[in-house]
Amino acid sequence: MTLDRRKDERRVFDRRQRDRRYGPDQPVSPMEPKTREDVNQLRRQLEYELRMVRETTGYISTHGNRIGEFDLDANLESYLLHVRFLLDFFFPTVQYHSRGPCALDFTPEWSDRETISELLNHVRHKGDSLLGGMSFFRVELPTKKEMSAVVAELEAIRSRFELLLNVERQAPDDNAAE
Repeated sequence: MTLDRRKDERRVFDRRQRDRRYGPDQPVSPMEPKTREDVNQLRRQLEYELRMVRETTGYISTHGNRIGEFDLDANLESYLLHVRFLLDFFFPTVQYHSRGPCALDFTPEWSDRETISELLNHVRHKGDSLLGGMSFFRVELPTKKEMSAVVAELEAIRSRFELLLNVERQAPDDNAAE
């Protein structure tokens, strides 16, 4: 309890807690049908994440000889962060799924069709160990070949997701027309 300075007594509740904002409410069920606007917003977000991965890959590939400089380290962290966002969306861990949307929320068949590759799992592990806190692990600059392979694999996964999303989106419309 907090001290009420006017009466030298303790208040039953803290006034600051009443006015505190907690962020947007989560939908009741993540499996509820998604609107066209939800899908469009998802597509914009996925395009942004992929663009950031491509741009940081290009920057690191071009300036990779300047290891240890601030801008290269910042781009490496950005690369790992955006790759991890995409991996958490397409291949959610139990901890991530409780925090945000994932591919399963939009296409329930996704888990039956896709599994994470060894390369992407390695990048996820690297991102998990290097981002969000201090670490004794040394930041190893990924090779151009590795980064290009990650970008190509993420774009292929997104294409497969889009295809499945379009198939599921068209099915209800076809039934409504009949």
